[in-house]
Amino acid sequence: MTYGRTPPRRGALAVVLGGSVAGLCSAAAVAPFFDEVVVLERDELPAGPEHRRGTPQSRHPHFLLNAGRSAIENLLPGTTKELLAAGAREFDPALLTAYCEPHGWAPRKPGPLTMLYTSRILLEHVLREQVAGLVNVRVVERADVEGLRFTTDGSSKRVDGVGYSVQSEAALLDVDLVVDALGRGSGVPRWVGDAVGTPVPEQTLNAKVMYSSRWYQPPSGKERPVEWWWEHLALLPLPAAAREEDDYMATIFPVEGGRWIAFLGSWGHDMPTTPEEFEHRAANLRTPLFLEAIRASEPLSDIHVTRATANIWRRYDRYDALPLGLVSVGDAACAFNPLYGQGMSAAAVSAQLLGEAIRDHADIDRAMVSQYHRRQAAFLDIPWSLAVTRDQVYDHATGTETLPDGLRKRLLNRLTWPVFGLISQSSREDDVIAAEFSAVFNLEQSMTGMLRRPRVLAGLLFYAIKRATGRTRLPAYPGPRSAPPATIHSPTADRLAR
Repeated sequence: MTYGRTPPRRGALAVVLGGSVAGLCSAAAVAPFFDEVVVLERDELPAGPEHRRGTPQSRHPHFLLNAGRSAIENLLPGTTKELLAAGAREFDPALLTAYCEPHGWAPRKPGPLTMLYTSRILLEHVLREQVAGLVNVRVVERADVEGLRFTTDGSSKRVDGVGYSVQSEAALLDVDLVVDALGRGSGVPRWVGDAVGTPVPEQTLNAKVMYSSRWYQPPSGKERPVEWWWEHLALLPLPAAAREEDDYMATIFPVEGGRWIAFLGSWGHDMPTTPEEFEHRAANLRTPLFLEAIRASEPLSDIHVTRATANIWRRYDRYDALPLGLVSVGDAACAFNPLYGQGMSAAAVSAQLLGEAIRDHADIDRAMVSQYHRRQAAFLDIPWSLAVTRDQVYDHATGTETLPDGLRKRLLNRLTWPVFGLISQSSREDDVIAAEFSAVFNLEQSMTGMLRRPRVLAGLLFYAIKRATGRTRLPAYPGPRSAPPATIHSPTADRLAR
């Protein structure tokens, strides 16, 4: 994180628990303010972009949304350039993604922005390389965090020590700040609750999401079918699925090396665990293209399955007993249903907010910690609302945020996907809605904020009327069993042509 002048020192040592995306971004955020930053990472880290035990989710697709990409660039300038040099892809998803929506294949059109496509392992590798260039940051590998030391600071508790071990050799660090980036399974909330006698409040919602992924090397050059103009393939579930497979989300996600990650996910269904099951489920999707694509490609991995997908928000912003000297980022603070692709970006933005809170205060005191968790909560409410609103409609969902059976739940269940479809379709004819919807998708504004804009509401109403009367400018959506349309449309050009 860069500043116009050397920032004042806030302490001798900050310790970051965890060396994944959240931890690496946090190390960069706090490094300007401490003599030394130590990152404690349980795994032995690979020299290159490789999978490791501590991030099993790296085998699945990961979106780096623009809010996260911007935050990472602010924290570690040049990261995008390094990712692209290492093979990451950057393109306009509206132009080069084949979207199979409930109405069929969406028309192609230029979008308001580009997105970065990379694997989780490449992103973490580049972040590790970037952080290695920070002279006061040190990463300790194979470090098992065993607990925190709490002392009394007036009427409050303070964390001033971290105990850990490396290959059974114990050590204790005297610290000025601890950043919990241990992920959704972090033990820090339990240690804090035990120390102060009050549990950390949590909001939870588990919609029983499960998903499976497999890596492939697709055909290239002359071997690639000419009708495969797309780089990214996305199949959305039907609002009222009559068959199990119609309730699936499916995607073919491009990553470095010209490879694909093929993904099948659902709410409340058991997903395939073997290659045979994976292809069998793919054969029952409402579009044959997914199966055709993976059968034409060379498998590079086994089937990888994830079941730990609950939404969990630890409300440190509402926790008056929080010890001083402790903050939380990433999934350790708020873990989302991964189907929505928000986690890495939310972690990066939270790290940036942490750096800003430290910058704004002379000490690591109650005011600094409160500002950070308050601003973090205001931001996290955007992805949380997007995830929970959809997940609440399932009868099998459990947790504090489930909805009782009644009118609100029935309305959400009936309207969520149709409203999303209306916004998505109208965005292909209305550049204002396209820009606003893109900002929501990229966590730059809330859906509520978007729907409060008179221009957006007027545009949605106007499009709904045109759709009902058959007067839309774009062609009808071809059925899912046909090929995705290759013609590129521009709302402005289509309007002038008519």
